[in-house]
Amino acid sequence: SFLSMGKGGFRVNLMNWRRFVRQLISADELRALLSYDPLTGIFRWRVPVNGRKVNSIAGTPKIGDGRNLITLNKKRYIAARLAWLYMTGSWPENEIDHKDTDPKNDSWENLRDVPHRVNMQNVRRVSRAKKHSKLLGAIFQAKENRWSARIRVNGQTISLGRFDTEEAASAAYVAAKRKMHEGCTL
Repeated sequence: SFLSMGKGGFRVNLMNWRRFVRQLISADELRALLSYDPLTGIFRWRVPVNGRKVNSIAGTPKIGDGRNLITLNKKRYIAARLAWLYMTGSWPENEIDHKDTDPKNDSWENLRDVPHRVNMQNVRRVSRAKKHSKLLGAIFQAKENRWSARIRVNGQTISLGRFDTEEAASAAYVAAKRKMHEGCTL
């Protein structure tokens, strides 16, 4: 290991550090470097490394989606995956899904290890296409001057019908999503 316990706390062995950089961090090494609060999802430094102060918040938000990234041993990790490792002792087998769809909320109760297909079923954002409404699942059909809704399940698109209002189309979509998407947390 690159960490050892000395009189003043943890010490970093730089010779072992370089060998370790090429590997994924282990749960024990993660716990030696960082503490994790499962209620808030915040990681804090346990030891001073590269000018970081003890107990300071670890990581920086990723530009774009806001996920917290933490650099350990010259390797960047997504904080949600580190939280999984910290709490379970092993790396997640699949993707880490944020149940509330907020990529900044890394609290333990908000995380789950799911296949990509299930993770994508937990999307709550409305399409930016002009034919879509601001409501989830409603699509405007200009030729008919009506709204429609459809859902994809196991690679198949299922029509949910035509509706007079975008609210009715969205309600049909949300009801079908709750029933047909195992990953749905609406």
